[in-house]
Amino acid sequence: MGRARPAPPGPLREQRVEGACHEVVKAAWRGPVWAAFADDLSLPGTSAQIGADLLAEHADAGAGSASLIVFQVASGSLADHRAAIKETVERLGALDHVEGVADPFSAPGAVAEDGRTGLVAVTFAADPVGYGTDYLGRVDEAVDAARTAGVAVDYGSRLGQLARPSANDALSEVIGGAVALLLLLLTLGSVAAG
Repeated sequence: MGRARPAPPGPLREQRVEGACHEVVKAAWRGPVWAAFADDLSLPGTSAQIGADLLAEHADAGAGSASLIVFQVASGSLADHRAAIKETVERLGALDHVEGVADPFSAPGAVAEDGRTGLVAVTFAADPVGYGTDYLGRVDEAVDAARTAGVAVDYGSRLGQLARPSANDALSEVIGGAVALLLLLLTLGSVAAG
């Protein structure tokens, strides 16, 4: 049996290539740009699923979720702002869902050797991301005393993830689709020309 020969160059072959490109573009546009992301994958009976189930079952048995808050001054030291930082630690401790706050002046190693940077560990009853952006506003109010005193305050760990602005995934999808389409057209164009 002989091999199938490609269609000779001409209008029929160009229509096939254009039709294929059109269908690929339609599928790409419908798929990644408008599709919803799902993160609820389940693999029953696998060791990965058994491990995930055990972690989920015992997740609430821990001591909560700890996040770090970083205090930093451009000049001087944190000790110069001790009263404002102590007030901030007290305010953080009074928030709902907070189980504990470590004072940077009494926790060993919490203040850097130069005295300009310090860490405050805040233990929440659960993951602070689950509390939402309204809760983040209350945390911002609690650290306002330190910020007013000239201390820069940044959130780390899960609290930092809550404070981070969300990414524009739709734009990334469109750019990725456009690049893929360009590569596809260049590839099909070179096949059609050959």
